Amino acid sequence: MAYLSLHKTRDDIFLYGCSSLRTVKGPRCIQQCLGKVDKISLKITINSNFSSWIANNNINNDYINHFLIKHSLKGLIEEINIDIINNLINDNCISAIDTNTPTNENKVIKYCDDDILTSKVESIGLIYLLNNIANSIGLTNILQNVFPNSWEKILILAQYQVATHSPFLYLQHWAQNNSLPVESNKLASQRITELLKTISIDNIYSFYDQWNNYRQENEFLACDITSISSYSSKISDVAYGYNRDKENLKQINLCLLFGEESGLPVFSVEYNGSLNDVKTFHT
Repeated sequence: MAYLSLHKTRDDIFLYGCSSLRTVKGPRCIQQCLGKVDKISLKITINSNFSSWIANNNINNDYINHFLIKHSLKGLIEEINIDIINNLINDNCISAIDTNTPTNENKVIKYCDDDILTSKVESIGLIYLLNNIANSIGLTNILQNVFPNSWEKILILAQYQVATHSPFLYLQHWAQNNSLPVESNKLASQRITELLKTISIDNIYSFYDQWNNYRQENEFLACDITSISSYSSKISDVAYGYNRDKENLKQINLCLLFGEESGLPVFSVEYNGSLNDVKTFHT
């Protein structure tokens, strides 16, 4: 198998031909430098290895065409063989044959980690969908109003919960695989803790005020109450109460008010785990 690839260093972009060989020690990739790409014009300057590598590996026109288009390189090659290299130069597809470009014949090219700009694959579909939903229901604008300096991170926290239902401890790893407007190192668990500490009670009530003024659906509201057991000794509202899971643990109660038809939350509050449902409604 043979294919073309681009190797990016800090200062240059090189065109390489890669050939897979089977050896007694297993498969091995032999790379040859075939030329250099101008960062401004995006034209390829080939070296003396180019024509022989193309011929020896039976590289066809369709593959060359696809490679140039994929990497936004100028010039569409109609045909490729040793005899028409000069035509390619004249047609402005290849700028010149440069004998000074290193050839590195039959050598495995190695770079240190600092020289190589690695690429990665990111998922965009899920974030695109969730962003559109947040925009359509007015959530994005309200977050921007209430949390002007941190609204993007808060929205990402919500998207992460919708997507995974997992603890924030693992959010940074998830962020590395998704196309987000915030760098993943800013979503480490310690940074999330610092972010959550900046959200005050006033911020929360300001959000709900703007949210309810914006939504104002003409629908019945439903109320759901649940409790979460906890081993914590530092949460003030954690207390013994009626435990729905029959666990001999302290708990904290959560109450959620939401639209019966839209399913969108209107208000939520956490309160002391010792209060039962009847007292909650009176409160």
